[in-house]
Amino acid sequence: VTRKAPVSLSGDSKSFVQAMIIDAGELEFEKLSRTRLVIRPAGSKDACVDVPVPALFCSFWGMDEYAGPITAIAKNKLVFRLPIPIGKGLDLQLDSFGGDAAADVAITIVRGTATKEIPYTFCAEYREVVSEKGKPITLAEVPGEGVFVGCTFAGGATHHRKFAFLEGNEQIYVDGEEKPSWEGTGTEDFFNGAWYFSAGVQSRPFHGLTHLDEGPPPQMSAYRYLIPDRIAFSKGIRVDMQHGSRNSVPGITYKSVAFWYQAGPCKVLEPSEATKPSGGPE
Repeated sequence: VTRKAPVSLSGDSKSFVQAMIIDAGELEFEKLSRTRLVIRPAGSKDACVDVPVPALFCSFWGMDEYAGPITAIAKNKLVFRLPIPIGKGLDLQLDSFGGDAAADVAITIVRGTATKEIPYTFCAEYREVVSEKGKPITLAEVPGEGVFVGCTFAGGATHHRKFAFLEGNEQIYVDGEEKPSWEGTGTEDFFNGAWYFSAGVQSRPFHGLTHLDEGPPPQMSAYRYLIPDRIAFSKGIRVDMQHGSRNSVPGITYKSVAFWYQAGPCKVLEPSEATKPSGGPE
């Protein structure tokens, strides 16, 4: 797949991408992280996937290798196994992120066929923000009907010396709720860690910690795939993550990719870089 022209996949209502393997070859992480994978349904101008390549695989700080059944990285090969319905067709293309020229990469597609029609569009959206006091981080805000199936996620400090920002809870609002019907007990708890990921780096089928650097400054990246505990919505969903106790730790850079299946077409945000945090140490 190149930055010059899209590669088209033909299909029907039962066909889907069973696995996508990206071979980054000799590319350095920095170059790959400046390359977006963009997927559009055939004939549509709106992207359903628009993500810097490594972020799709929970790689935010470097090419951290791990072996999971849904996503994995080994020897510059990145594997993605969340099913992607093809429908009437998909166009895959590479584009630049942050103004740098995009790289060309080899992508192998493994196709599958379902026993019945698939009524969903797969969506993946990247967000990058710097935390502000009193305001949670929004990982996804989706109108309409669908199923939320998880995210990759990273948090990194610039001036702060501790993982205090992990005290923030996830809050999930379904179908216009004023109060979240799903609220956790801490960022690392959502990713099935504890005590600021005291068990260290690990990969499990539906959750994992791919990077942990206590710093200072501290950095982490983790994934959580909500497969047995997926969250269905009929009118919309908003997924927030607090930073610190009740959004009390500003200046943390958060990066995430949210995954969901939309009933009908979807349009994800085009990725943009966050404004770098300012200020001094806590």
